[in-house]
Amino acid sequence: GLGTYTRPFGAWAMKNIRTCCNLKKAIFCLDNWVHYTLTLEPITSPSQTVVVVECKQYQKASVENFSSALIDYANGRPNAKVLIVNYSNIPQSIWMNIDSQLKTRVAAIGEFIPIGRDKRNKAFDDFSRLITESIPRPTAKQMEVTGIANGISFNIIAVDISSSMETILNEKRYQEALRLLIHASPSAMLIAIDTKVIRKWQKAEDGYEELIAMPKVGATDLPVALSSYDMSKAVIVTDSDGMIQLQRRKIHHYMVIVF
Repeated sequence: GLGTYTRPFGAWAMKNIRTCCNLKKAIFCLDNWVHYTLTLEPITSPSQTVVVVECKQYQKASVENFSSALIDYANGRPNAKVLIVNYSNIPQSIWMNIDSQLKTRVAAIGEFIPIGRDKRNKAFDDFSRLITESIPRPTAKQMEVTGIANGISFNIIAVDISSSMETILNEKRYQEALRLLIHASPSAMLIAIDTKVIRKWQKAEDGYEELIAMPKVGATDLPVALSSYDMSKAVIVTDSDGMIQLQRRKIHHYMVIVF
């Protein structure tokens, strides 16, 4: 996602908790909601907003309230993808109140309950896909120019191919991101890792197709797998599990890209 993004951006969060809760209509608290906004510079301009997410906890969603929220956010942020997520079901009838032009920029995901990666459900996967698709992608040329301008030169690209990465590395958007990374440093060593080094290629551009095709069935121990390498000019591609391992063991890498 944002690990490969090269432009400055702002992330905003707003939380509202009212004490006048009606527990008959809510799972936890009727008026407990949070919304998040991701915006590019200048961050005060509504037209620069990329994504808006409003999180609700209603047991029975109000068609009028939910459709009004989508319409208001979409009209106020004319270029943004607007998502509403709710702990319980969201009725399809909310779409009857939304103009066809706005429907291309709004989405609603029901039964959305944040859970661990090992138990992630379709609602979570849909949410992840919509957020990722909404973030503008740099072209290969932009990444190459940015890398040269900033003096970035990776000598190692280490890719986590443990079992938790199988679904991720099978998706085209993540494969595209990895291609862009390799394009920016084609002469870097490419390493496929889980609890050890599974395979390495002296030039990253030679190993992409084979790495993607490799089985991804192992556990994850990135600090052990990378312990014999100088990671000071390395980039590591992993997921949140791998990132936690790296933070705990204080691996001194140049960059980590978390999918």
